[in-house]
Amino acid sequence: MPEEGGVVIPTVHYDAEGNDWYNLNDEYVVINLNLPVSRLKRDIGFANISL
Repeated sequence: MPEEGGVVIPTVHYDAEGNDWYNLNDEYVVINLNLPVSRLKRDIGFANISL
């Protein structure tokens, strides 16, 4: 039986406005996780997750 869930990357903002030396916080990636709790418990030993 296949597991539901996954990872979606809806936004990648790779070009900061203006000079990158002065605008350090305008480059980012948005990641949406949709993982069942049972899968997280089983796989947690293989991933370094920080939120």
